[in-house]
Amino acid sequence: MKRSIKRLLATGASVLALTAAAVTTAPTASAAPSDCGGIDRYEIPGWTIVYCYGGTGYYRSLARCSDGWGAGYDVIYVGPWRAAGTGDDSEADCSSSYPYLISTGMETL
Repeated sequence: MKRSIKRLLATGASVLALTAAAVTTAPTASAAPSDCGGIDRYEIPGWTIVYCYGGTGYYRSLARCSDGWGAGYDVIYVGPWRAAGTGDDSEADCSSSYPYLISTGMETL
């Protein structure tokens, strides 16, 4: 009787370990917005807009802005998250303290 319980527990532990391995090694879906574009305004204060008409997941705009003094202190402003496929604008604006748009980008999720 004790052997059959041990065998049952060992078999159950093996099944549980295999199930856990299958769950942890399953591939994950990745967000892939597509058909994206954008507009950058380098006037003062600067801003950037990104939009994506296709794909899945989410995206948002990134604006790296400077105070113009060249001291190496830049700030990254982020726009709101938008769902891919909607074409909705995600706008990131430079502030009055850091009005110079240095570079732009897009983050996906």
